[in-house]
Amino acid sequence: NNRYNFFPKVEIESKELKNKYKYFKCQRNRIIEQNLPIGGGPGGSTLGHVEVFENEEPIDAIYRFISYYQLNNEAKSQIYNVICTNREQQIDHQNKNKLKPCTRDIALLLHVDLTHFILSYIEDLKNIEQNK
Repeated sequence: NNRYNFFPKVEIESKELKNKYKYFKCQRNRIIEQNLPIGGGPGGSTLGHVEVFENEEPIDAIYRFISYYQLNNEAKSQIYNVICTNREQQIDHQNKNKLKPCTRDIALLLHVDLTHFILSYIEDLKNIEQNK
């Protein structure tokens, strides 16, 4: 059960609407907490947007952005300073909450949830103990 699947499934009865929306697909399943346009594109245009998702540490979003655009560490530092300076005074305009401060300056490249594995292992140990 993904906690972001809070929209109920709706059956579209109208054939016209079914045809109109049959190719509509969600592109993400997380709420964007902060969206920061980054300059540096051709002619001074916006290169792209750093999108910090709800409950995501900003450095992880910055790493995703600089990896995609193949930017250097100087760009990473500049973006980090813009996003993280006085972050707790900034407002998430969608939810009207103050943003949480940045707590890390190194991105997580891999995150593995071992809860299920550990619980299975404990259950196996209990079974072994009971069968002795």
